[in-house]
Amino acid sequence: MFGLEVGVARTLWGRGRLVVSLVALVAVPLLACKQRKSPPDPTPVAAPTVSPNVAKTKELKPKLKKHVEEGIYGLAAKLKKEPKVRANKPFSGNLEDEKYVVVGLPWLEEPDRSDEAGEVNLGDTTLHLCHGFQDDEELSNDQLKWGEECLAWEYAAVVRKRSLKLPKVSKEAHTFDKGSFFADMLLVEIATGSIKGRYLMRITNSDKFTVLDTATEGEIQIASEKDLVENVLGVIGERLRGEIKDMGH
Repeated sequence: MFGLEVGVARTLWGRGRLVVSLVALVAVPLLACKQRKSPPDPTPVAAPTVSPNVAKTKELKPKLKKHVEEGIYGLAAKLKKEPKVRANKPFSGNLEDEKYVVVGLPWLEEPDRSDEAGEVNLGDTTLHLCHGFQDDEELSNDQLKWGEECLAWEYAAVVRKRSLKLPKVSKEAHTFDKGSFFADMLLVEIATGSIKGRYLMRITNSDKFTVLDTATEGEIQIASEKDLVENVLGVIGERLRGEIKDMGH
């Protein structure tokens, strides 16, 4: 019995030793792996950022090219050949101010046209600005706003002058002769180029307009011509909004 017990004990001890040895052999490489440092990750490089205005400009410019350059300015040749309006054929509905732009035919034929003496300036500043955006890679917030304003126009009210009498002012004689503007106007749907309305107009200066007592005769003359332009644009707006029936033809 005693010998048998010793044998068992040795066997168990031997097995325990074997197990311990195996564990020790396996643990060494694992410990080495834990101690080895992994190489550092490369320093992250920030991705280049694109200005929101650059992205908006990229989206807006093709639309402006189609709507302004091809759509509005592209009307000039056709409208120049249209016969004179003989009688009013108004648009069937009424338009909100933001739905149309008013521009004189010469300013469609020559977008960068400068004002000339002896004429009523019927160029549109916002339209001209939208025309000038074509070479810009990044539009300012104001330019983007003007671009959206141009894209909102559905119609162009194109004025074709027939005759113009500029007002005459004499400060010395205390006289003021009203000016008058006789023209016709074609209302064109920009997207299709279709003429949706034909109008006659004959518009004069206001009976009164205000200037400073210290204004020179030249300054009064400029103010009187500005008054005539404002009347032209004001009457056109009233007619397209449906507030009046005719434009003094």
